[in-house]
Amino acid sequence: MQEKVLVLDIDGTLTNSKKEITEATKQGIWNILQHGHKVILASGRPTPGMRKCEEELELKKYGGYLLSFNGARIVECKTGEVVYQRTLPLPIVPGLYEFAKANGCGLITYQGPGVISAFEPDDYVQLEARINGIPIKVVDNFVEYVNFDINKCLMTAPEEIAPELEKQLQEKYSDVASIYRSEPYFIEIMPKDVN
Repeated sequence: MQEKVLVLDIDGTLTNSKKEITEATKQGIWNILQHGHKVILASGRPTPGMRKCEEELELKKYGGYLLSFNGARIVECKTGEVVYQRTLPLPIVPGLYEFAKANGCGLITYQGPGVISAFEPDDYVQLEARINGIPIKVVDNFVEYVNFDINKCLMTAPEEIAPELEKQLQEKYSDVASIYRSEPYFIEIMPKDVN
């Protein structure tokens, strides 16, 4: 038998409108796994935001991968090993911070099991944390604090101004980052060529 791979997005594909995996979907995926095939969950979510789905599908037992941060990190479920990773260049963090501050945007990145926020969390930052089931930590000096490898920054802005801000960020950082909106109010800042 030739091993096959099933790659699934989470939101709106694996999960329903309540962000739940239905019992019928679980049974279908377990059938695939029990026949020796692999399942890869692929999402813009941070790795900790994918853990609940990983646990529900028992991917540590059966094997599989988490492709998180829009493909910037791939983790092997059985071992927890990061098998692939792309990171943002840290020298852009001060510029992102100043841009967010000047435009009244939220700005976050991810560390360990949670969200690191540059400012008091707005409704969109709170939504991101809630969807992923992860805590928010507000830091006093975001630029100094973020001295570790990061796979993604997320800027939040009201949907009426987000398109223009996205365009400005693309013009400024297109040589080192991929920048796009995943929702009307989320501006994703990813490593170059990750989308």
